[in-house]
Amino acid sequence: MKYLLTYSVILLFSIQTFPNIHFVNSENDSTWDTKGVLTLNLQQVGYSNWAQGGESALSYGAVFNFTANKTTEKYLWKNNIRVGYGLIKRNGFSPRKNNDLIILVSDYGRNINKNWQYSAAVDFRNQFTAGYTYTEDPITGIEIKTLVSDIFAPGYLQSSLGITFKKSDIFSATLSPVSNKITFVLNESLSAQGKFGVTPGDKIRTQLGSSLNISYNQIIMENVTVKSNMLLFGDYNNLNVWDVNYELFVDFKVNKFITTNFLLQAIYDDDIKGNNENLNISGPALQIRHVLNLGITFNLI
Repeated sequence: MKYLLTYSVILLFSIQTFPNIHFVNSENDSTWDTKGVLTLNLQQVGYSNWAQGGESALSYGAVFNFTANKTTEKYLWKNNIRVGYGLIKRNGFSPRKNNDLIILVSDYGRNINKNWQYSAAVDFRNQFTAGYTYTEDPITGIEIKTLVSDIFAPGYLQSSLGITFKKSDIFSATLSPVSNKITFVLNESLSAQGKFGVTPGDKIRTQLGSSLNISYNQIIMENVTVKSNMLLFGDYNNLNVWDVNYELFVDFKVNKFITTNFLLQAIYDDDIKGNNENLNISGPALQIRHVLNLGITFNLI
């Protein structure tokens, strides 16, 4: 555990210092290419005596995306930090989060030839605050919330070694026969319940397996960009079941400051049990999240 925390701190410190690092250009070297974008999202729906019914709601949030990439003749080093948080407020209910993410990815590729690279990658995922499911007492009507997640519950740290096929900047696929996935469940209550695949009472689970990461990024028309990423992980103890994390992001740029974007995320993890009683889901199930935002974008770096 001590070594994992030390490694995480070193990674965070390294990424944090990228904007201040400058290298002298030469045939074999280049400077860091950095970019930081902050997007503020706001949506309001209001009803008053609306014949068809409806519920007033206000949602708001922010997403910050930072990249730091370095390309030379010998290697490509890509780093990305994506953090976001959002809330929704409905009449008669307390604010509830509708977005909460911390994602840090560092991917290093050593060139073999034009299209192939030896690769090493680290992928860390977490959240800022506790998450709940909400029900209502049928007699009193009082809102009841049940804890289902928390910061570092779950948290994921995945490291991998493999080989990458890269076709320009549009498509890449990385096969990693050596991949280590660490699941953190540091919340005492969730750990005691054995949530997210840990043994009840344990706070860390380590899995050795293989992974496949496929990425696509292309401007399909003027001011419209499509990005997708699929990450698969299979535990060598049970290769019949693979964890899947798929993201599709479509960005529509209205002008310099205003953007509209659509996000679709689908996750399947055999260690995460469903908790939707209305759909009679009690075992592993496909998790789907989709978001359509209108936001104001600021280029900070």
